[in-house]
Amino acid sequence: MLRLKNNWVFLFLMMGIGLFPRLWRLPADLQVHYDQGLHSQGVWNIWHEGKFSLLGHPTDQDGIFHAPVYYWLMTPAYMLGRGDPGTAAVFQAFLCILAAPFIYALTRRLFDAKTARIALVIYGFSYGYASYARWLSNVTPAWLFSAMFSYYAYLVYRGRTKYLPLVGLLTALVFECNGAIGAFLYPLFFYLLLRSKIQHLVSSLFLTLIPHLPLLLFELRHNFIITKAFLKGSATAGGFSNPLLTFINNLNILNMEMTKMFIYPRYWLSAVLLIAGLILLIKYYSRPNYKFLIIHYAFFLVPLSFFNRGAIGFFLVPVILLSTILIARVIVQLPKVFAALLLFVFLFTNIVNWYHFVSADFALTPSGAVNLITNQDRQDSVAWIYRESAGQQFAVWIYIIPYFLYDPWTYYFHYLGQNRPNGFPENYKNFSKNELKTSRYFYAIFEPDQNQPGRLVDWLDRVYTDYGRPAAAFSSNAAHILKFDLAATN
Repeated sequence: MLRLKNNWVFLFLMMGIGLFPRLWRLPADLQVHYDQGLHSQGVWNIWHEGKFSLLGHPTDQDGIFHAPVYYWLMTPAYMLGRGDPGTAAVFQAFLCILAAPFIYALTRRLFDAKTARIALVIYGFSYGYASYARWLSNVTPAWLFSAMFSYYAYLVYRGRTKYLPLVGLLTALVFECNGAIGAFLYPLFFYLLLRSKIQHLVSSLFLTLIPHLPLLLFELRHNFIITKAFLKGSATAGGFSNPLLTFINNLNILNMEMTKMFIYPRYWLSAVLLIAGLILLIKYYSRPNYKFLIIHYAFFLVPLSFFNRGAIGFFLVPVILLSTILIARVIVQLPKVFAALLLFVFLFTNIVNWYHFVSADFALTPSGAVNLITNQDRQDSVAWIYRESAGQQFAVWIYIIPYFLYDPWTYYFHYLGQNRPNGFPENYKNFSKNELKTSRYFYAIFEPDQNQPGRLVDWLDRVYTDYGRPAAAFSSNAAHILKFDLAATN
């Protein structure tokens, strides 16, 4: 009884510690870039306009869209924060830390309490894990749902088939939050389905279907347009001819992700630990716990190797969790002195790295960015525009670096301008001066473009040519704004 109590105390202690780096300086330092603007606008459309779309935002493959489940999940958090993306990020940080009990429970069932405690320490203190939790994205809930998936999948694998419907539901939830992650959980789910009793088949398939209904309804209403776009894109993008090379590349990406999760940026150390884990899998392959890990890895990584583009780091969320458990097991197998030294280096390195959550070029937040623009930067910038405009109509022209869109900026005009008479700009995309009919002021918003600096220079030259000298300027980190008084230039 005392040991059980101590395990619960340790679990809650690690969850409390894990919240600190995940919430440190949030919501002010939340980075809001490409997808975050799309997500926020999608939630805004549900909340303020009642647009319960059957689609989420588009992926980077033409014609393919995410599902709206993520927007529905996040709407209460945005409402609680009155539209502030930072509040939504805090909610997601709590979602991420809720994965800890399932990581602990899975690791303890696979191995023992000592290994489970080490896995918790890694998850709680990790700079990489905390960075992912600070990413306002449809990927972030996948950490919790994937941890739950793996835990209940292991219970089903060991004979507790009553949990199979829950495994199906979790598979679908991960898929509907981010299809590139969830799609590769389905092979394991179907494997468990084939091994289970027939009475669980109908309920499992039914619960699996529920999260897919919005997207399925859209497909039925539009002649399976997304499926056709996916098949067309997959057929033309290549990558199927050599799955072995893709598999090797995916393993390299997994190692890079585990470098972030363990001792960043010591790439070689995570490689050594993963190789040691592979040796354990081979050595004890006949044991049920190791066999489950092998099956889980294989059913995820092998199908992923046939995917035309291979893995992006966050595609590997479930495998990253498995690898954390495997590394914890390797550490337990080391002599106590080496294990203690390794854990000390891990703790010291990661605590020091916490300082870099919003450091340009060192931040691990997957959305970027060389340019540091935070939630506070965007709020301060847009608030400055409203103050400078003093209630009069204005227009903005936003310079977009490659891959980024207007949404991260336009959302803040919706959010901060909702109760203002001049709430939204007259125009915010490419336009000429003569197109502005009601604006007194014009603002040029831009950030550095390190990849194509000449493109930004040309854009600024056009702004100066059309609008003359700026009347005022504002900067916050990498966000820069120039103000022009149209009355003075006409």
